Amino acid sequence: MTFYYDTGAPLISVALTYSHTIVQTCFGKLEFWVLIFANVFTTVLFRTGYIDQDNPYIQLPWGIMKIATGLLTFFIVFYTNHCFARYAELYQIARSLMGNVHEISSELMLRLPGAVQRRKAIKYIFAGVALFFYELTMSEEDSHKTWRELDQLRIANTLTDREVQFIFQFPGPKSFLVLHWSADIIRRELGPAKERYLKTFSDKIYKIRRCSQDIADTLDLPMPFQYYHILNLMLSVNLSFWSFGMGCLDSDFAPIIFFVTTLIFMGMRELSGAISNPFGQDEVDFPTNDWLKVMYNDCVSFMEHQFELFDDEAAFDFPMQHLKDDHDLDILVDQAPRHPEDPRLTGGEAGSLLACIAACGDIPRGESQVIHAGPAQAKIDTRDDELFDDAELDGEDEDDDDDDE
Repeated sequence: MTFYYDTGAPLISVALTYSHTIVQTCFGKLEFWVLIFANVFTTVLFRTGYIDQDNPYIQLPWGIMKIATGLLTFFIVFYTNHCFARYAELYQIARSLMGNVHEISSELMLRLPGAVQRRKAIKYIFAGVALFFYELTMSEEDSHKTWRELDQLRIANTLTDREVQFIFQFPGPKSFLVLHWSADIIRRELGPAKERYLKTFSDKIYKIRRCSQDIADTLDLPMPFQYYHILNLMLSVNLSFWSFGMGCLDSDFAPIIFFVTTLIFMGMRELSGAISNPFGQDEVDFPTNDWLKVMYNDCVSFMEHQFELFDDEAAFDFPMQHLKDDHDLDILVDQAPRHPEDPRLTGGEAGSLLACIAACGDIPRGESQVIHAGPAQAKIDTRDDELFDDAELDGEDEDDDDDDE
C-alpha cells in the first residue's frame, strides 16, 4: 500500500531509511548478492596477487566502458520515465472514476424521489466499481476468487444472494453488468415524465465504463518485451564488467562504489517494474481498498443526510456587499488573528474572511460598521445603493492614521 513520507525530513534520515524502500527489495534479490560476491571475490584475488595487475589483457578499458554506461543510463532512464508517466496516467483515470460516483450520487438526490431506488442504484454502481478493481488484482488463475469478492459485497449488504449467484455464473464482464442494472433501475424510477434526465445518468455511468476500459487497456499495453530484454541484457553486461573492473582497482573505495552503483541501477529497474502495474499489494500500489471505503462512506453520508435547506431563508434577506481592504484579510483559519472583543471571530470559528462574511448578516441595513480581521480593518457597507469609492476609502484611511497618531 501507499507509504506517505515527510518531504521536510532531514537528508541523512531519509537516505538511511531501510523499510518501505527499494533497498529492501534489492536485498531480497539473489542476483544482487551474486554480483556483490563476484566483486568481493575479484578484489581478494587482486589484492593477494592471483590477478596480475600489470597484465594489459585483463584490464578493463574504462574509456570504452563509458559508451556502454551511457547507453545503459539512457535506456533505464527512458524506461523509468515511461513507467512513471503510465503510473500518473492510471492514477488520474482511477481517481476520475471514483469522483464520477460522487457526481452520480448527487444526480440521484436531485432526480429520483424514491429513497429505496436511490439506495439500490448507488449500491449497484459501487458494486460495479468494486468488482472492476477486484478483477484488476486477479490473474486468470485466480478467477475462482471472484466468489470470495462477491461474498464480501453480499456481506456489506450491497448485493443480495440471488444477485451474487447470477453474477458469479455470468460469462461476460461482471462489473459492467452491475452498472447496467443501476441504469435500468434509474430508467424505471424516472418514468416517462423525467426520461429526459436518463441521458445524464447514462453518460456518467458509461464514463465509469470508459475509465475502466482505459485502465484495462493501459495495463494490457506494457513496454515491448524487446526493449525490456535489451535493457536487462545491457544491465547484466555492465554490472558484470564493473564487478570485475572495480575489483582490480587499488582504491579501497572501489567495492563501496560498486555496491552503491549496483544498488542504484537494480533499484531503478525494480522500481520501474513495480509502478508499471500499480494495482496490487506492493508498496507503490494504489490504496484501492481505502479508496473504495472512502467512496462508499461518502456516498452513504451524502445520500442519507437530512437537512432542510430553505428553513433559514430569512438570514439571507439582505443584499450582498463588497469586502473592503480584502488584501489585508487572512484566509487561513489556523493563522487568522481574531479581534478579542468580537465573539463571532474567536474560538473555533472560521477565519477572519469567512467570519466577516458571516457577520454581515447581523449588521442593520443602512449602516456601515468596521469589523477587525487581520492587520487591517475590513469595512463592510450595508447601505442599499451607495458604495465606498477609492477616493473616499483613501480619505478615511488617512483619517484613521491621523487618529492613531
